[in-house]
Amino acid sequence: MFTRLMGTTVLAVMIAGSAQAQQAAPSRQAPTQNSKPAAPAAEPATPPKPEPMGQPVNMKLELTISDQTGTAEPFKRTVSVIVADRANGYIRSSNGPMRLNVDASPQLLLGGNTARVRISIEYLPRQTNGDVSAMLNQAVTLVLENGKPFVISQAADPSADRKITVEAKLTVLR
Repeated sequence: MFTRLMGTTVLAVMIAGSAQAQQAAPSRQAPTQNSKPAAPAAEPATPPKPEPMGQPVNMKLELTISDQTGTAEPFKRTVSVIVADRANGYIRSSNGPMRLNVDASPQLLLGGNTARVRISIEYLPRQTNGDVSAMLNQAVTLVLENGKPFVISQAADPSADRKITVEAKLTVLR
């Protein structure tokens, strides 16, 4: 009985070893419809191309913020930044509790009469009646024409009868 048990154990070990060897050996069979082809060897990663330099042109971006409550005369604030093509410019301005932050990045387009401009604005306006909840926070990318003003934002708060308008004007400086 011991001999039969020993023979069965040796046979089981041989079958298991044979099955393991077959799994480890690469398949030499032709691929079937259900099998996936081997993935091609990965090519070395190429570094990303650097962002092209901008044209040697400066642009002036003017933002006018008009803040009106009720029928009163609107409070207007104009800020401007001069920035080179494909560069970044910013303005940080505060006057007491009022704060205006602007980030801008223009890209001169073909023909040189228009530019794609990324603008981010954070405006904490002057406070009226103790209202501290009014704030404008905006980020846009738009195309501006040289010398032509363009309203980029209008916000209204009916509960405070307040209206805030933002106008942008781009001037290409040659």
